Amino acid sequence: MVHFRGLDLSLRPHYYVPYTQVAAKAAARAKPLGILAQRQPDQAGVIKALVADSGRREDELGFLPMKARNKDMSVVVALNTGEVIGILRIYPW
Repeated sequence: MVHFRGLDLSLRPHYYVPYTQVAAKAAARAKPLGILAQRQPDQAGVIKALVADSGRREDELGFLPMKARNKDMSVVVALNTGEVIGILRIYPW
């Protein structure tokens, strides 16, 4: 097993792959967008606005947590393709 020894993945570009290679896996692991709204009810308006702007139904979208240096966010993806629809500054946990 590879040990990262404290180095950020940003310093290890040999692990990078095009997103298109993992989009289907991302879609399979995404949680329903409604769960995010339940976890963060004060952000429901922001979530609804993204859904409206996407032109898709809420049940066609999911989210994945994104760990960032200073703030965790939620990546919204299309459940059928894994296409990234948007990134919300909403705590995903």
